[in-house]
Amino acid sequence: MFTTRCPFCKETLPIWEKITNQAKGARDVALIGICLDEEAPTKAYVEEQKVTFPVFVAAEKESLVQANNLHSVPQTIIRARNGRVEKVWKGRLSQEKYDEVVKTILNSKE
Repeated sequence: MFTTRCPFCKETLPIWEKITNQAKGARDVALIGICLDEEAPTKAYVEEQKVTFPVFVAAEKESLVQANNLHSVPQTIIRARNGRVEKVWKGRLSQEKYDEVVKTILNSKE
């Protein structure tokens, strides 16, 4: 989850790309971005940043924010196939947090 105006989100985008590339082949993993901004600025931002994973715009932003207890961005959320949240990392990803995300993805049973 991110916004186009957040400097920490911009710093996190290449890390999410790296996670996606590292997890490929190890497990059926899909990384998607969910932007909390409108469609036009999101599309321009994704093109400018050369984001390669799919990015969606929140159709009902307030519902999404409430359902995910979202008080800050960026957020990295690992969900099982059944939709259950396995783990959440708030803020930019340090090397330690990056390692945790990858380990969680690679060790997940679902």
